[in-house]
Amino acid sequence: MTRSELQQRWNRFRRSRAAKILLIVLGVLVVLSLIADRALDEPMRKAVERRMNAALDGYTAHVRRLNFHLTGSLTLLDTVVTQDAHPTPPVLNVKRLKFSIQWSQLIFGKLVANCTFVGPSVYADLEQLQEETRDQVRLKDRGWQDALRAIYPLKINKMVIHDGSLIYRETTEARPLEATHVELLARNIRNVRSKDRDYPSPVSLTGKL
Repeated sequence: MTRSELQQRWNRFRRSRAAKILLIVLGVLVVLSLIADRALDEPMRKAVERRMNAALDGYTAHVRRLNFHLTGSLTLLDTVVTQDAHPTPPVLNVKRLKFSIQWSQLIFGKLVANCTFVGPSVYADLEQLQEETRDQVRLKDRGWQDALRAIYPLKINKMVIHDGSLIYRETTEARPLEATHVELLARNIRNVRSKDRDYPSPVSLTGKL
């Protein structure tokens, strides 16, 4: 069959009723998937926020917006964490936090995730640190890791921090100690490419103090 004949058959198919019906069905499925995608955002935001707060001790998280995609990725926008005893200012503010499946690791038989923080800001002052020393619950037992795991079901194998900042201020009038433009890349956290109990997880960190 010549190229011209193939083109003619394709043109006839495009004009046929079956082709039109198929295109309509595909269009409806795309629209329904987009509607389902958006419809899940708010219920998932509430569920994620609730699970995060159930994991945290002495701190409260608020997620302004959540975007879920049927590809399996999840993005949190404007996530704020405050200390219950001293809620102002927040101790953590993340502009965008994205989780996604690390497709490249499926060849190793591992279902793991990427995690990317964009514009995270960590703040602490003397009053908040003194509250930590008074409380019998240690900082590492506050549930930070559990709160992160509550957001996304897969274990994180790659973590990226882009344009992060760390601010410490003794008092509101004191000049702060700041670390800005923080860039972090941690790979192979779950040892996908290594032997059991071998931990060659490369980490790179840069910033301005």
